[in-house]
Amino acid sequence: MVFGASKVVAQNGRSGLVAFLLLIFAAAWVLVSINLLTTTGDSDAAGFVIALGVFIALGIAYLGLHDLKGLGWASVPILITVEALTQFGIVPAWRFAIGAERVDGFYLKAITLVLFGFLAFWSASLFFSNRKHLRFTPATGQSRPRVIQAALAMTGIGAIAETMMWKMGIFAYLAAGDTRSATLPYMEWIVISSKLLTGALAVSAIERFGKHSRSAVVAAIFWISLVASIVYGLMSGMKAFVLEPVLVVILVYGMTKKRIPWQVILLPLLLAVIYPFNIAYRHNLNQGYRSQVNTLGGLEDTAVKTVDDVLSGYALRVSNAGLASSSNRLSLLSFFHDILVLPSPSLLNGDEKVWMAPLYPLIPRFLWKDKPVLDKGIRVSVALGRPDSTSSAETPVGDLYILGGSLGVVGGMLAFGSGLQLYMNWLARKEMTEKGLFIYLGMLAPLLNFENDVTGMIAATVQTALVIVIAAQVIYGPGMPGSSSPAALASLRNS
Repeated sequence: MVFGASKVVAQNGRSGLVAFLLLIFAAAWVLVSINLLTTTGDSDAAGFVIALGVFIALGIAYLGLHDLKGLGWASVPILITVEALTQFGIVPAWRFAIGAERVDGFYLKAITLVLFGFLAFWSASLFFSNRKHLRFTPATGQSRPRVIQAALAMTGIGAIAETMMWKMGIFAYLAAGDTRSATLPYMEWIVISSKLLTGALAVSAIERFGKHSRSAVVAAIFWISLVASIVYGLMSGMKAFVLEPVLVVILVYGMTKKRIPWQVILLPLLLAVIYPFNIAYRHNLNQGYRSQVNTLGGLEDTAVKTVDDVLSGYALRVSNAGLASSSNRLSLLSFFHDILVLPSPSLLNGDEKVWMAPLYPLIPRFLWKDKPVLDKGIRVSVALGRPDSTSSAETPVGDLYILGGSLGVVGGMLAFGSGLQLYMNWLARKEMTEKGLFIYLGMLAPLLNFENDVTGMIAATVQTALVIVIAAQVIYGPGMPGSSSPAALASLRNS
């Protein structure tokens, strides 16, 4: 009784603090909006600021209604809300503040649709929420030989696949358009195999942080897979591929220690460090080094030239000029705005169908010759006058608008919020073991990818689920991912 009463008081206190902070935020935001309207007379800008403020306030209120202690912060709807507040709210607001963007009627429409879409998402999540959190408890107290052997094999296979993509010239930014087309029939299998390297990192991190493993082999797998993933990420020319292994380690650490990982603040610092190198590396690839970077000698020449450019200050000058374009990539609202500018966004729809999305990853391309290519991002780029070697982020909100207009945004986000919350309710039924945590981490990638279109997100989720569940069965053996033994708990406490 006393414990229950104290819990209610704590929740009420937290809700009161959130309400007070929101009141201050709302008052300040209204004053800014009134000042903007009276000084500039720009109704679009004032309306945009008001809608953006309401969006951020409701997002903060949604977070405030949840207990983020333990593993509460790791819920998918919570992580998506943080991602949305950053990329639909904070980053666009910063770009407008520094003059990198100017508000127009399309931006006002974009933020209004995002506001109503996420209002539907948050409402559905709160309606279906059962207030239960994920709980991690290892199934065994020691690292099993089966798990170690599987992680070793994953490290080897993943490294071989990454090396193959590098040698074949299909490695992310290294790939030219014609090379991608030629390797389309089997490229997805090589990409799936390459992800095993990150999988080995997740498995070894769970053993180290979740079970306090003292195995030298586990430690070797952890460091080899971490360093190799970062190195291959640097070779790929993709900043996200460098940050991904670091993010995996931070997530595993936070989830196994059952607290919000403060180490996440290191990601922007890491991005700031690698950004000049990434800019110089990409520039050198575009200047002719791409044709030789898939050889050891060519890779060495490219790396030396890149370091020289950074040390000479060239990359810093370019990166300062390119910072606006980089922040533009982080602003999902800018991509949605670009879609709204198009005369007929519905013309971007291709042969792919949303209701058939779960089938696309199940049938290999050599059996389905006319299987649609999920390249709506490239179609958006071409429609906007950009090269077909680039892919623009449609975002689920933007793609829902392409598919069904304003009602499509609200209805689709309502379904998305409902589905994700029911998924979290199902996961929270019982304690999550190493196997469950491995599957959960693997599923975060497609579910949090807000640069994808709806069909691509569904197809990627189904494909990832199949691969990750099969991998989990091989690594950890048969059985449900949500059961643990008392012996494991005792062993863990004594470790």
